[in-house]
Amino acid sequence: MGETRIEIEIIAKKRKIVNVLVDTGATLTVLPSDMLTSSGVKKIKMVEVELADGGVIKRYLGEAKIKLNENVVTTRVIFGEKTDASVLGTVVLEELGLAVDPIRKRLIPVRYLFI
Repeated sequence: MGETRIEIEIIAKKRKIVNVLVDTGATLTVLPSDMLTSSGVKKIKMVEVELADGGVIKRYLGEAKIKLNENVVTTRVIFGEKTDASVLGTVVLEELGLAVDPIRKRLIPVRYLFI
């Protein structure tokens, strides 16, 4: 089925557009630390994050305003290091009411759940 990649915009002092992998296995969005810092996004604290292989690493956490199409959301982001992939995690997808269409490799609107 392949990967779903999209462009998002970081809205801060300096706006940046970044191509990210939509990763439904990731909780938070991971973006390059140098790009977030140069945009004016502030580091809040160091957190532990679990990797797919069960390993645990530490990364800085911050809050950024992300624009996807015409939708904007302020959300927590991980400051990624050079070896980390840039990914859009499930929190942003859920906040914006979006899901992955793996066949067409795009995001589609879905209803919010109230269960």
